[in-house]
Amino acid sequence: MAKGREKSVLVTLQKGVEFRAQLFPAISESPRDWLWMVRLHPRMVNELGAIEGELQSLGHPGINVREASALPLYPLLQTADVHVTWFSTCSIEALAFGVPTVLLHSLGCKTFRRHVDAGVMAGASTAGEILDGIQLLSDVPRSRCRNEADAAFAPPEASEKAIATVVFLCEKAGERAGKPGARSSAEDLGG
Repeated sequence: MAKGREKSVLVTLQKGVEFRAQLFPAISESPRDWLWMVRLHPRMVNELGAIEGELQSLGHPGINVREASALPLYPLLQTADVHVTWFSTCSIEALAFGVPTVLLHSLGCKTFRRHVDAGVMAGASTAGEILDGIQLLSDVPRSRCRNEADAAFAPPEASEKAIATVVFLCEKAGERAGKPGARSSAEDLGG
C-alpha cells in the first residue's frame, strides 16, 4: 500500500482498448484516500499529456499517470494492493508479486479463467463492480497470489517433464558423440 493511502490500485492500460467508459466512473466514485496509478502501455506515451489531463479533470486527488507510466512495472506492483486491466498478461506478473487483478474485459476473464476460479482475479464491467472487485480482492493474501503464479509459471508436472527432456537430450547427445551414458556439454547440443 502506498504511504498515506487506504488502497493503492495499479491500472495497466492497453493500446487500442477503450478505457474511459469503465475506468473514469470507477475512479470518480472511489474513496478519496485511494491512489490510482494509471500506467499507459509503452505504445501510448504520445497520449500521456491528454490522458493525464482527462484523468485530472475527474477531480480525484489520488491519480498518478506520469510517474506510473515512467517507472518500471515491478516497483509499482510491489506497492499495489490490487491490479486492474482488461486482458493484459501483466495480470500474471501481478500474481508473482502477490497482487490480485480485476479484469475489465470478457477476454481477460476467459484467458485467465483458472485464476478467476481460484479467487485471485475477478471480472468486472461497471464502476460498482470494479470497486467491489477491488474491495474483495484486497483481502486475498499475497501468498495465495504467489502460489497461483508459481502454479501458472512452473506447474510441478511441467517442470518434471522439462527436466526429464533435458536429461534425455543430453544423454542422446553424449551417445552420438561416442560416449554412451556421458553427459554432454552445451556445445554438443548446438549451443
